Amino acid sequence: MRATITSLAELRSKSTILGTGFIPVNEENWWFAVGNEKYWKGKDNNLAISFTAIGGHVEEGESFEEATLREIQEETGVEARLYNNNETYVIEAVSEEQEQFNFQIQSLERVEVHENPRPYIMYTAKMQNDVLGVVVYKGSFGTEPHPQMEVPALLCLPPTLLNQTPASLSSLLDSGARIREQEGNTIPREAIIYPFGSASILEKILN
Repeated sequence: MRATITSLAELRSKSTILGTGFIPVNEENWWFAVGNEKYWKGKDNNLAISFTAIGGHVEEGESFEEATLREIQEETGVEARLYNNNETYVIEAVSEEQEQFNFQIQSLERVEVHENPRPYIMYTAKMQNDVLGVVVYKGSFGTEPHPQMEVPALLCLPPTLLNQTPASLSSLLDSGARIREQEGNTIPREAIIYPFGSASILEKILN
């Protein structure tokens, strides 16, 4: 059966909002963006904070590649290189805002995509009033990243720890995760850290 999406053009045509993601693979671990405080759920000892791939919205007139490189620069302060991935995963999902952001993967296929650079992941997520279309690339940073703009912190996880989330930030740090926080931003160590969007998909792929 033919995959729902096999090109970036098809992804654009099926989406009302476009986004990008970036997974750096030249590090021993992978860096993710911690969600901005305005998206944190719960309070005090019941705080839940999401993390996802570095990235953001595609602006009008931008290609996915251009938007990804711009978002990396804005969110980490460094330039990056995007890789031409050997395989592409295409995902359909549903995204809902509840007590936590709920991201449910409905289908996952590995397909042949003729793009350059070839993305690692392409997904659509049905939301309440929109369809979000996101392209995720693997790549490498030019230098060490540091959180910028609305990203309060970058979280570095090895794949084994990614598969153990949701978990408290303190337990992840005790197990070998690292975090880089913007000056003046401290992520509560007791908060439950959970994957969302691209990070949820990556966790699914690794399993």
